[in-house]
Amino acid sequence: MSVRTIFSSAAACVSALCLFASAPAMAQSIDFTGTCPGSMTIDIDGLTPGGQFVVLAGTGAGTVPLTASPCPDAETSFGTLVRRFGPMMDGGTGSVTLSPTVPGSFCDLTFQVLDIRTCEISEPETLDAAVFEGFIYAADGRTGGFSGVTATSGLHLLDLASGTTTLVGPMGVGVTGLDYGPDGLLYGVQAEGRNYPGILTMDPLDGSQTLISETSDIGSISAFAWADGVLYGWTENGDVLNSIDPLTGDVTLLGYSTGSLHNCFAADDSEQLFLVNNGTVSLVDPVTPSVTVLGVISGMAATNGTGCTFHEGDLYVATGSPKRLYQVDLPTLTATDMGISLSDNIDAIASPTR
Repeated sequence: MSVRTIFSSAAACVSALCLFASAPAMAQSIDFTGTCPGSMTIDIDGLTPGGQFVVLAGTGAGTVPLTASPCPDAETSFGTLVRRFGPMMDGGTGSVTLSPTVPGSFCDLTFQVLDIRTCEISEPETLDAAVFEGFIYAADGRTGGFSGVTATSGLHLLDLASGTTTLVGPMGVGVTGLDYGPDGLLYGVQAEGRNYPGILTMDPLDGSQTLISETSDIGSISAFAWADGVLYGWTENGDVLNSIDPLTGDVTLLGYSTGSLHNCFAADDSEQLFLVNNGTVSLVDPVTPSVTVLGVISGMAATNGTGCTFHEGDLYVATGSPKRLYQVDLPTLTATDMGISLSDNIDAIASPTR
């Protein structure tokens, strides 16, 4: 469920009296916890009990007068008003908690709450993706042959600052591809060998999975990434680049082919798709389709990349034998060991903040 859906589903005011009734000024606040994009909790406090409020979203510095509202003298603290959500009811407590899945397009917006009864507006709060930086998700894949799950298979959280790994929760399947979609959901693909792997959504809070569809291609998908709103995969059966419709599982072969052994790919914040194949980094144009080889990564103890992702503008690669996490500087193609030992069978990684 999107932010828009949750906000717009609240009941609107049916009486003009509730828009203009006077009440003591309240100190509204809006606070965010969670992962952006992804699952978040939004706590709004200090509202007039039983009243209504509007959530405003904008960008930049400046003010925007709310002339077309019940509070024409109120002003925002941002220069461009992007969205209004509401009016919504607070339920009579003066506090509201929302639990939306937040898309990536919201991660750099600034939010304020307007109390319609008092026309007071809260201090601005920026839903800055940098608040959630420093963490990468990792998922266990198959453990040899086409076995897709073990007793220890799970979704893990890698803390880049402390070098620690935390088990988020167990998984009933092995996952060989992992990436955040443009809708803010964490997607995975099953490590099912030749058995029509399924497309999943993953809950980053507990690791639970929801099967969306089964793919129409019988090959194992060894690389998996969203780029420019399209989900791409690399199918080992035939070693080809394809696009995937996650709702139906339909796979469209795009035609470019290369060896798929130990590969992964990831999109950066400009939606460019990078392939890491046995330590060689290439830029993939999925439209042509074609590939431009950039070079070989130096400084990794192993070249068999099992997963890769962009995090805060940098490329990260997980390797196997030894299982380590590396940060890769693209201009020089040099790797830095992050000091994180991936003791589990990590086969895919994903960052909530590209």
